Amino acid sequence: MERISRTFILFLIFNITLTQFINFSTNIDIRKVRDSNKFYFENLSEKIDDFFLINSFGPNIEYLDIEGNLHLMIESVAESNNGNIVSGQLILTNKADIIMLLKGFSFPTRELQNISLNQNSFNPLSSLLEFSAYMLIANELDTYDSKGGNPYYNMAQLIAISGKESDYPKGWEDRWKKCKEIQDNFFLRDIKYYFFLSYDDFYNNQTESFKNNVFQLQEAIIKNDNFIGLDNNTKNFFNAYSREISKYYYSIKYKDGLKYLSSYNAENKTIYQSALDTLK
Repeated sequence: MERISRTFILFLIFNITLTQFINFSTNIDIRKVRDSNKFYFENLSEKIDDFFLINSFGPNIEYLDIEGNLHLMIESVAESNNGNIVSGQLILTNKADIIMLLKGFSFPTRELQNISLNQNSFNPLSSLLEFSAYMLIANELDTYDSKGGNPYYNMAQLIAISGKESDYPKGWEDRWKKCKEIQDNFFLRDIKYYFFLSYDDFYNNQTESFKNNVFQLQEAIIKNDNFIGLDNNTKNFFNAYSREISKYYYSIKYKDGLKYLSSYNAENKTIYQSALDTLK
């Protein structure tokens, strides 16, 4: 797990325009597409990768080094009065704790000719990619500042609203709800914030601050449990970072915290139990 320490962020911000994604990969499944229509998707994965790797999605966030993946499942290319329409589903990940099914989408095949960032207008395909970028950026910013991702969650919601009102509304209502659900779960966002504060402190030997942030992390976990239990977003977080969390709790001999996690996050119980057994 790579991460830039906050103490070095200011040194990484300079006037040259930099992008926020350092690694991005796109997988496209066209098995359901007729052979006669498969030519539409030639080089599409490279075009989408370039969309994320070349564009800058906002000011003063040049220090972000985000990794991401899109898995597009193309379900059909159908004829319509306005030309051929592509329909499918996609899964967005940050190769760690974000695994997001963005369900249905549709766009005209002409969109495949020019995939570019235009933050002032809605385009069914490019705006879908822009929405995806904002979701990953918002999640990452939440780990640097408490609720730091709000501006990008808000921009993602505005895109979804435009999508709902467009000629290609498929899936945008669901994406709007998903974005709002993630933004409104302040407790999971706090979990991520205090986890990465603990990460920085642990590897920079900031003992007192580390201990305080671990306790804040545990408090956020309890609040999240009371608020929503263990939803998929929370499960994905623990599946990505349970070993690291266990390491932190073990380092301060936090038995009560490990016992709580063993019950709350049963899927990773063996990890927490192993740390507990060592502390006995």
